[in-house]
Amino acid sequence: MKKENRSDGVKSTLEAEKSVFEKKCYEAYKLRWMIAHGDTLKELFNTIGDIVAESVEDNAMNAATDENSTKALMNEAHDAFIMDTGFDGSLWVCLDEFLQAEFQDPGYMMGLIELMDDHEEMWKFYREHYIPEKQEYYVTMKVEGRFIVKVLAETVTEAKELAVNEYTDADFGKLEDIDGDCIIVEDVHGNFLWETGDPDPEE
Repeated sequence: MKKENRSDGVKSTLEAEKSVFEKKCYEAYKLRWMIAHGDTLKELFNTIGDIVAESVEDNAMNAATDENSTKALMNEAHDAFIMDTGFDGSLWVCLDEFLQAEFQDPGYMMGLIELMDDHEEMWKFYREHYIPEKQEYYVTMKVEGRFIVKVLAETVTEAKELAVNEYTDADFGKLEDIDGDCIIVEDVHGNFLWETGDPDPEE
């Protein structure tokens, strides 16, 4: 009787988990691609629906008459959308291209994974199995800018009070496109690794 190699079983399980993970990331990438290009799920469904309608019109024998023929017709329309139509000829890249490009960019993947409900577990898996040599750092940056808010008020005093309330509740996100200086660098445990006035850290 052949003895089972436990390491092979673990490797096989990990490869299966990575495959599921990669495909889940790819599906999220496609949704993000549509948002970035101004396309919607409604447009996607309508486009595939148009392909189905055209196929049936050209060949009445393609009309779906049961569950299997309906699935086959929809699969053919989906394939035609991917291979030929897209959104006016524009479409996301294939899985392999995604894995060779966007998937290799930790910054892009961090933003993509943050959109998922299980982002903590997803990010942990990505870090452990795809970029194990990289470490997480928390960098505090000092930025200067102006927060301008439009309010409706009867007096200047009231306007200022309303503006302060708006400021308190504002969500500034990651303050994109604002020049700033790094003032603190911390590790994941909250230890200060560098701050303003220190010499540049050695790599």
